[in-house]
Amino acid sequence: MAEPPCRAGGTRTTSKLAQTTATATVLVVDDEQDILDSLKSLLESSLPGVTCTTASSAQEAIKVMDAGPVDLILCDYRMPGMDGLRFLELARAKAQK
Repeated sequence: MAEPPCRAGGTRTTSKLAQTTATATVLVVDDEQDILDSLKSLLESSLPGVTCTTASSAQEAIKVMDAGPVDLILCDYRMPGMDGLRFLELARAKAQK
């Protein structure tokens, strides 16, 4: 039986995504450890194939990016040292190289 179309007129892909074995690496950057722990737990438990790496500062996150590829970054805006927007600008430039 075919899945009903979604409201935008396309087809639903949720079941297809859940069946894939693709993996993704998410980098979560926040200066609050409880936020890092909560997001890591939530993402890894609810999204099959997702692995979370955490960093407690922008400088630490840059080191994580130097160590290997990252597919998605979730970043706090307010952090000591470098704010989230500046970090994301650097991360984008690094990814485009």
